Amino acid sequence: NFESSRARVNRGAVLNALARPWYQQLVHRLPRVTMAGVEIVPAIDDVAERGSRCCCCRPLCLRYCEWNMMKKVLGVFLALFALLVGYLLYINFIPGSSDHGPPSPEGFAGYYQAEALEYLQYARAAFCTEDHIKKWDCGSICDAVSLTPGTIRFLGPGEVYKVQGFVAVLPNNSSNESGRCIVSFRGSVDTGNWAADSKTWKMDWPHQGSWCSLCQVHHGFVGAYEELKGSMLSALQELNCSKVAVTGHSLGAAMATLATLELRSVRGMKVEPVYLFGSPRVG
Repeated sequence: NFESSRARVNRGAVLNALARPWYQQLVHRLPRVTMAGVEIVPAIDDVAERGSRCCCCRPLCLRYCEWNMMKKVLGVFLALFALLVGYLLYINFIPGSSDHGPPSPEGFAGYYQAEALEYLQYARAAFCTEDHIKKWDCGSICDAVSLTPGTIRFLGPGEVYKVQGFVAVLPNNSSNESGRCIVSFRGSVDTGNWAADSKTWKMDWPHQGSWCSLCQVHHGFVGAYEELKGSMLSALQELNCSKVAVTGHSLGAAMATLATLELRSVRGMKVEPVYLFGSPRVG
């Protein structure tokens, strides 16, 4: 009615007098309604209320809406950050939260960069020729790491897939632990190796056990591993290996995965550490 309209006009006039510089600009852009010959301008709190419901393009509302939008975006980012931090804390500090499959070997201490670089050299050495591996004179690779002289057993080449590797006794470490051996497999370098890589269909893992019941694995990788398995097991037995480290690159990493699985689950050997470089999916 006219009385309430006049009251609104009076309140708007008071606010206009108190804050003329910025309100005058706002009033110029607001819609005007004429009632009984009196021009009605919405009061400033009505504008703020409208701005809280929608983001209008008027100067007063714009800052209000921008701040609201910033708060919402910041809230989303903070929530995502909190979830990420919570997840990292969970998998790193809650016992058993990151366990998948069989338990880690006793005494497993995690990843060490210096140790990984050392086993990288053993993986690279598997690419050398049989003569150089047996003499351990493959240049800078063999200079970087050492093996116990007279213990190197060359594996392969396989009849079909032409894979190769070696088994040897590692030098005694700082704890003077004896019987430590290494098994290293070479990656893909020729057509026989690539033939193994190309047979990507799955087959049942032939050495089923409690660790891998009903498992299926890459057909070509199994065939390649089977070509060296017999000579690998014979070498480990001959050298009286009580603890085995396994490494390999590419196709060699896939074979190292299968060797680790069989040595741990079927043969009951202590296998650690295992370093795989550029490993494909095995199964």
